[in-house]
Amino acid sequence: MLSISFPNAAAGEAIISAIAISTSNKTVKPQQGSKGIIYQLQGNNKWVIKSWMDIGQKQYTDAGVTFNDLPPIFYGADWISCLFQPSPEGRVLKVSPSGGDLEGAFGSFTLNADADVYVAMDVQASQRTDWVADYENTGLFVKNDANGGSRLAVYRKRFKRADVVKLGENKSRFMYTVVVLPVTSLQPATDLRKTISYKAETAEIKGDGLKADTLNGKK
Repeated sequence: MLSISFPNAAAGEAIISAIAISTSNKTVKPQQGSKGIIYQLQGNNKWVIKSWMDIGQKQYTDAGVTFNDLPPIFYGADWISCLFQPSPEGRVLKVSPSGGDLEGAFGSFTLNADADVYVAMDVQASQRTDWVADYENTGLFVKNDANGGSRLAVYRKRFKRADVVKLGENKSRFMYTVVVLPVTSLQPATDLRKTISYKAETAEIKGDGLKADTLNGKK
């Protein structure tokens, strides 16, 4: 009898692992695990590359802050766990493998494939620092339990394989979190149900005490 156990693992991990090792062919050798989409991480020595992002995980390497809520696309993603409140002395003064100067950056990493890089920051879009100025505001949020519950806005930018992604300064209450997802050809979910709109100005008012009015110049 073969017993398979996955202690402290999410259901998705257990299913994939079971499929990967389930075979009756005794000559099959296990395949080496993937290196992941993030490699050559440079920065503070307490920064860590993690996988299988999920709620309940500790967001930072030096604090007990945990994720309370994540955008659906983030579940199972690779991500970088940083320090809760990094100091300016943690900046990187190195040169990237491609020759790009990283001086003044807080950190960097290289991509194993075309990817969308997401940065969750505790700042509004209008207050973003220069290094994420060209990142798209996704309208998504990461929620954690810091300070009784906080919400971090998510920004996105697409990069090519072998690109070096530079991480800049942090101006929010606590450090940002970086999430990386491979580019997919899957179409975004759409609601195919028919939508019917009713305009207020065409409504017929019935009943005592009711009257038409305007709000911000609209009926």
